[in-house]
This record gives sequence, C-alpha cells and structure tokens, in this order.
Amino acid sequence: MTRRPRKFDMVVILSVIGIAGIFLINTMGGVRTVTRDGITMNTVVTMTVVSSKPRRQIDAILDEAFALMDELDGRFSMWNAGSSLSEINRNAGISPLKIDRDMYTVLETAVRVAMITDGAYDPTVGTVTRIWRDEAGSGRLPSSEDIASAISLVGYEGLRLTSGDSAYLENAGAVIDLGGIAKGYALWSLRRLLRENGIGSALINMGGDVFAVGGSEGRRDWRIGVQSPFKDRGVPLCAVDVTDISVVTAGVYERRWDMGGMEWTHIYDPSTGLPVKGDLLSATVISSDPIEADALSTAFMVMGQARSLDLLRLLPGVDAIFVLDSEDRGKEALATSGVRNSLKMMDSEYRLTFLDVY
Repeated sequence: MTRRPRKFDMVVILSVIGIAGIFLINTMGGVRTVTRDGITMNTVVTMTVVSSKPRRQIDAILDEAFALMDELDGRFSMWNAGSSLSEINRNAGISPLKIDRDMYTVLETAVRVAMITDGAYDPTVGTVTRIWRDEAGSGRLPSSEDIASAISLVGYEGLRLTSGDSAYLENAGAVIDLGGIAKGYALWSLRRLLRENGIGSALINMGGDVFAVGGSEGRRDWRIGVQSPFKDRGVPLCAVDVTDISVVTAGVYERRWDMGGMEWTHIYDPSTGLPVKGDLLSATVISSDPIEADALSTAFMVMGQARSLDLLRLLPGVDAIFVLDSEDRGKEALATSGVRNSLKMMDSEYRLTFLDVY
C-alpha cells in the first residue's frame, strides 16, 4: 500500500535568505519534494516542487524556471542598459516602441493598478528611484530641487499603450521602474511554466513574493508565514494556509538606512518623491493574480490602511493583512475576513482584528 504523505505543516516565511545552489530532495511514498535556491531578479528565490516525476525531469524543469527568471530580469530591469525596458525609457518623448507580449502585459497591469490607486502605485516613478539610488550611494539626501524635478516627470497618464504591441512615454526624461511589479509577473510566468510541464504542486518564493501552486498533489494547503516586522528573519507574525494563490508582502522593515539624521526606506511615494512615512509596517496581498498583488502591496504601503481598505471593498477576491504599530493603538494586525478561517497568529505581541470589507 502506498503511504500518503503527512500533512504539510512547515511554515514558509515570506522573507527568506537562501544560499545559491542548495538542493533539498525528499522522497515519500513515490512523491518527491525537490527544493532549489538561487539568486535572480535582485533577490533570493526558493522553488519547491512536489511531484512523482523522475528527479532528472524535475531538475530540468527547475533549470528552465531559473533561466526564465534570468531572462525576465534582463528584459524588465531599468538598471540594465540593454534591457527592453531601458529601450522604452530611452525613447521617452521621441517615438512609440514595439514591445513583446510579456512587456505589454506588465505595463497594462501597471497602468490599471495606477488608475485604481490614484497613482499611489505608479510605474513611471523611475526618476525618483534613480535620484535616491544615486544620492544614497554617495551618502547624501537628494535636494528638494532634485526631488521636485524628478516628480515632475512622474505620471502614469503619460505612458501610452497602443495596438497591443507598442509603448510610448510622452514626456522626455520620464523613466519606467517595474521593480514593484516585475516579480509578480515572474510568479505568474513560473506558474504557467510549471503547469505546462505537468507540475500540479509547487511553492515559489521570490524574496517575499510567493505563489503557492496547488496544494501538494491536490491533498493539502501550503502554509505561508508573514514576517514579523523588526524581528529576526524567519520569525513569523502569522501564517495563512493557501492553495493555488499568490501571497505578496511589501514592508518598510527590510531595507532601511540612516541618513541626514533620519531613517529612510526603499518604497517611495510618487506624489512627494520621498520614502513612505505612513502607518503601515507591512502590507500583504493575497490574490490569484500575482502581478496585480505585487503592485497593490506597494500601493497599500503608500496609501495607508484606511485608503487601502476602501479600495479593497472594490476588489472582491483580494484579501490583505496589514501590520501597524502606532502610539495610540499599539501593535496590531488587520486582516480581511476572507482569511478568517485560514490565518493563525504566531506573534503574541500583536493584536489581530478581522475586517469585513465586502
């Protein structure tokens, strides 16, 4: 008699640092669990595949998956002068440019999320991203004049998509930055690749952007942990059981630096050109669409919990977990009611409140 695998109860934290090239292989009842870590798209990626396929086939699929991520990184990076995105940016104010279907899909979703968030997420924030990277690398804060100049070129309305195959930035000097959405598209593409190769159960973790493909051979959920802010990496605030869905987190507790007597983060408000100073420590979005979820998580950090909850009322099927720490309310986690039966708190310092938003 074939032994059925035990219930999967490992907590996979959304903020993971791995070691490139590590392989974990476990075989139980003829079903293999193969895990590979690597570095691509400027983050650590961990992929776990659960399948009865021979190991050599699983390895070949993982090879293809990591190659795909490298390819997407080469096309979507604003820092790579040879990328498709850089070519669009160089043509700003000059002429429309023919683009491939992948790029069109990403930009189309980016513009749609920008519209529904009133620009809290804006793919044309690249001028802001660039001055902060340049100045921070020199140990300086951007001047108010530099910030004003940068935000004058921010505006998703100036990004024109036509005929399903071309893109055009109307304002010369405008810059698209897909850092807040590219990993979401990679998750979507990886899920498609796995499905096409007959993999019905897998977990993809791209440094906090996660897609749980199926359960495990359709028999159980994946348990995903949300990082507890400012705790040691891998310490969960809560865990949520999910099947065939994305769980994407943006937060201000990971990449921070002190400069000019203040503490800054890597998420920028497109309207001010400054790092966000809102009420959220992190925003986790749970959705079947990882591309939208990636952009929404960034937008929610800019919008804050009140505006974000208002928007969620217009997005049935999208759930969220917000983490706050305020002087008047203390440490609090707010979760939409769609995860009421699947969420488990794991950090007793935080108070959990469920909110009905639909």
